[in-house]
Amino acid sequence: FSSLRMIEMDAKKTFEATLPLYRSNKEMQNNLKQLVTCYMAYRPDIGYVRGIAEVAGVLLLFSEPWVSFLCLTNLLNMPLFQGLYRFDWGVACNFISKYEKYLDFNLPAVAKHFKKTGVTSESYVCDWVKCIFGKILPLSIVCRIWDCFLFEGETFLIRAAVTVLTTRKHRILGANIDRCMENLNSLTLDLDAEMFFTTCFTVKTPAPQ
Repeated sequence: FSSLRMIEMDAKKTFEATLPLYRSNKEMQNNLKQLVTCYMAYRPDIGYVRGIAEVAGVLLLFSEPWVSFLCLTNLLNMPLFQGLYRFDWGVACNFISKYEKYLDFNLPAVAKHFKKTGVTSESYVCDWVKCIFGKILPLSIVCRIWDCFLFEGETFLIRAAVTVLTTRKHRILGANIDRCMENLNSLTLDLDAEMFFTTCFTVKTPAPQ
């Protein structure tokens, strides 16, 4: 019951800012609820986890519900998502370790500030990835992140995460832990897509150790 209630709540509020089409379209809201409920029945070992609604909602914008279900099941069968949605700490640690190498290499000042204030990577980056950035970025950018991620793999999600921090570092540096977390979890709608991806493709790969 609690999972069904959570789905109901998320279907109503999750996309009000990022996907306005869901705001007043009852059919789309119902399709979203049905899709997520079907996935929950298909994978009771996972159930409903926050982040699935955002992923399902993007799929429904571009395909029929039954196609969206197939895409959702295939996407969430990827090892990274399986691990994150099942709260597998080993998978999360492996991803976070890779991410922090990129963070330290590309944004050392931000990484140092996070260590100083006590902001941990697990407190924000896994949530970003579980919804493929649907909670914090506008749809125009989210859809292109999907394209690049499906082509390049999970490394692009790391590049995107570093880019998000690059666009917000002026609000993060000097902020205390509460303000940092507020900035990390806030939705940014006035972000230029071209600028975001230009920055994203300049994120450097750290040298192997």
